[in-house]
Amino acid sequence: MLIKKISYLFVFLLILLTARSVGAGLGISPSRLTADHLLRGSVYEKTFTLSSSEPKETLDFKVVTEGRIKDWLFTDKGVEFTWPVGKQKFPVTVIVEAPVDTPNGSYQGTIRFISSPKPSEQTGGSGTVVALAAAIQVDLTISGKQVLEYALDAINIESIEQGFFPKIRILVNNTGNVRAKPSKVQVEIYDKFKEALLASQDITEMGFVAPFKRDEIIIELSIDLSIGQYWAVVSVYRDDLLLKEDSLVFEVLEPGSLQKQAKESEFNAEKAVAAIGMLNIPVIVIIGLLILIIIILAVVLFKRQRR
Repeated sequence: MLIKKISYLFVFLLILLTARSVGAGLGISPSRLTADHLLRGSVYEKTFTLSSSEPKETLDFKVVTEGRIKDWLFTDKGVEFTWPVGKQKFPVTVIVEAPVDTPNGSYQGTIRFISSPKPSEQTGGSGTVVALAAAIQVDLTISGKQVLEYALDAINIESIEQGFFPKIRILVNNTGNVRAKPSKVQVEIYDKFKEALLASQDITEMGFVAPFKRDEIIIELSIDLSIGQYWAVVSVYRDDLLLKEDSLVFEVLEPGSLQKQAKESEFNAEKAVAAIGMLNIPVIVIIGLLILIIIILAVVLFKRQRR
């Protein structure tokens, strides 16, 4: 009886070892696209991630749009695209183009991604295939009101080489329907002990972030510094309201230092990838070892029963 149960387990593991599956299904994240205050003639973009459990065949997708706004909906991949073999995640950007003559109001639609593997690849030409599909629900509101609404996600400053000016990077998430930028950015540079104020600069002229976009505004300071370590206190304002203030450490290095550091980082990354590759034991080897262990246990138990 025990040997019979072990035999069943052995067969089950053997099926796992030899089975070829396309994937249990297709998912998409997020599953909704919502824009509350689109202007007529505006363009809205959002990136979604299709996911599947390691597809082992090339998947050819078709994009189908439905609903009242089907002619407003596009993707950066066009109406057809191919999902490469073995890639578990696949990004797709959905683009909404609201016509200039659209009345105010709420609008709904759906985008569907539909695919099935090729019969010759899936079943050796038998014609049996497994269809995969995912959908995005789209909810839009067209409004004639301009909305200035944004958030500051991060403030950064990078180390530089002597002879170059420091650059402030402000990551802005513009959720409004018009271009956005801070009213003023104030930067104070201190010594490495953050005791002596060495320079100060107020910036009001800078780039914008487009509506519904998350992007960086880069500000180059006109401050010349010698080699050393410094503190930068960056204050970002909307009119008279302080939105965010950060204290950041950066360095001014000898010419050529950053290029040398980049080469060292690249070399170390290659070594790390090689080490990970050596530890990446294929699944087939693990299953094979499990089968071997089960066989050994079955033999041992069988001998004990005979005694």
